[in-house]
Amino acid sequence: MECFDCRWSWFKKPIHIVAHILHPLWKPKDQPIVMNAEMTDGWLGYIQKVYSIDECEILQDQFDMYRNGVGRFSNELSKSHIAKCKPISWWERYGDNVPLLQSLACRVLSQVL
Repeated sequence: MECFDCRWSWFKKPIHIVAHILHPLWKPKDQPIVMNAEMTDGWLGYIQKVYSIDECEILQDQFDMYRNGVGRFSNELSKSHIAKCKPISWWERYGDNVPLLQSLACRVLSQVL
């Protein structure tokens, strides 16, 4: 049981939470991403470690666009490609209106987690 607990807690690192949140296939279709306290803490903890306060504010605004399906994220073509593209390719194609979030998504989703 101790081994299980150790491995389980390893998979709950902030980078894993960010990867989960930014993976387009795991975003609810036509709905905002609903985040619980653990996800919010992981998201905020990660971005605050990596980015300056000014960049965190920009990331928050860009994340809200992604989270709520605004702009290109509401485009039918982008929605249809979610299941057809690899996550990084999807972000490269449809995330250029949120460049800081696009960069974060590509960096995190390219990691061997």
